[in-house]
Amino acid sequence: MKLFLILLSTVTLLLSCTKKNKKNQLYKSDFVIYLDAVYKKDDSTFLKFYNKKGAEIPELETFVKVKGAPQSQRIIYRIKPNVPFSNVFFQFSKNNKQENLQISGITIKNNDEFVIGGPADHWDYYFLNNEAFQVNNTTGLHPLSYKTSTFPGMIGNKLLISLIEESQK
Repeated sequence: MKLFLILLSTVTLLLSCTKKNKKNQLYKSDFVIYLDAVYKKDDSTFLKFYNKKGAEIPELETFVKVKGAPQSQRIIYRIKPNVPFSNVFFQFSKNNKQENLQISGITIKNNDEFVIGGPADHWDYYFLNNEAFQVNNTTGLHPLSYKTSTFPGMIGNKLLISLIEESQK
């Protein structure tokens, strides 16, 4: 009888752990976002994240300080894992002396798989810019304005939202 109870307890515990693991695997979320850009002056940048209903997810906000340099550098945003989100907003600059930004690429990976990115991928297909960040694909220098109530930035469009959500399934 004791052996039966021990065996029953063990099986129950294993099933419980399996259910918890399945519950935690409803979404796969281990994101890293890369911004390849030229920041000529020291600056700071951050990402905001939004859920399916469009509400901000404050615990995912990611800040990065950037050291100014004349060449392109890779800014890495490491995102807290296993918190699902549907959209991302880049705030590119807080330094009002940063006149423009040259972006050579934006890459989003989830679990080491590309959501967007790669050498032939056009980052501007996936985002809507705000009035303080103007995309200029002719010169590649994107003017930044600090005369509005928002900092220069852009948010994912419907295509990016669908790609992010699909990558978490």
